[in-house]
Amino acid sequence: MNVLFVQTAHSCQDDRVWFHQRHSLIEVGDNVNICSTLKCQSLLQKWITIRRALSTFSPDIILADTPIAILLCYRRRKIVWDITEFYPSKKDLHGSTIKQTIQKIIKTRLARWASSRCHAFIYGEESKFSLYKNLPQPRLHLPYYPCVDYVPYTPAKTPTDCCRILYVGPKTKDKGWSNVQAAVARCKEKMPNINWQLDTMYQVPFETFCEHLKDYDLFLDLRQIDDENTQCMPIKLFYYLAAGRPSVYSQLKAIKHTIPNIQTCITLVQPDNHEQVTAAIIQYVKDSTLYMTHATQCRQSFLTQYHWDLIASSFINFVHEL
Repeated sequence: MNVLFVQTAHSCQDDRVWFHQRHSLIEVGDNVNICSTLKCQSLLQKWITIRRALSTFSPDIILADTPIAILLCYRRRKIVWDITEFYPSKKDLHGSTIKQTIQKIIKTRLARWASSRCHAFIYGEESKFSLYKNLPQPRLHLPYYPCVDYVPYTPAKTPTDCCRILYVGPKTKDKGWSNVQAAVARCKEKMPNINWQLDTMYQVPFETFCEHLKDYDLFLDLRQIDDENTQCMPIKLFYYLAAGRPSVYSQLKAIKHTIPNIQTCITLVQPDNHEQVTAAIIQYVKDSTLYMTHATQCRQSFLTQYHWDLIASSFINFVHEL
């Protein structure tokens, strides 16, 4: 079977597509190609790039990542919409100028049109699929679990003289960077005898991200809790579980819904409550039993419930049966 991924919002080497979906399909003998228009500057360039891929590869099935991708592939074989974002997202809903209002209307109607024209759905989270759940097409819930082989694992050790903390993401207010900085600064004030090290990673190669997780004691993510953020499951949390290290995370509804036993693995906090966040971080340093219990439970939960090998066959079967 020839399977073409058409990506207008993600790169060719997007983690979910390149390292998981593509890899699993190749393992069972499918021919797989990925067409990304992320670097195209105009809709015309996107259309030309996709049309070239369609004509040279002749796919049996197309997996599209956005309504635009579906529009540009329309009437070409079977199209599966892999929904990984809200359409429209919160960034599309802000603003009330005439231009912004028109854009909102267009994006909303395009999403509705795409949902009625695709042949099947794959979705990463139920909240992002809620607008389409009453449609008749086949659908597959495919979470963002990582493959065991991608995340090197070494047993955790309780931080004593030094606590190495990692923040992964852009340094923006929305993603909680200012909260992270404030929390670590307070930790330094309250426990000056500890060497607090805060590192950041953003837009690094997938292999680099996975390789270095084992080098840290604690992961910190204090993004704002708004209507959209709280419904979005942070993909990297599954990688933190795989690394077998605790995290201090914003108490998002999506986390509690997706991982019901999450509070046996990490600590959830109100991100702008700096005293609460600081206390959670310091408790991991002071209480070695709590730290090691959570570290062990992180790894165990990942191995038994949240890794790619548990769901890869359902993805392969779904694609092949369309």
